[in-house]
Amino acid sequence: MFHQASDAEVQSSLKTMMRMMYAVYGKKVILLIDEYDVPLANASERDMNHYSMRCGNVMRQKRQG
Repeated sequence: MFHQASDAEVQSSLKTMMRMMYAVYGKKVILLIDEYDVPLANASERDMNHYSMRCGNVMRQKRQG
């Protein structure tokens, strides 16, 4: 039913969401991501390390381009 999103898919989805919010509100969007959510708190340490690395990669790509 669901699949693991690639870094490119996550980045594209975030860009789309931010464009849509800009279209609705007419103001630049600042996206704050709270990584301390309940599902993340329930994840294993191995999963958290993987998640943190992927988030870091996406954020680095966002800043570079």
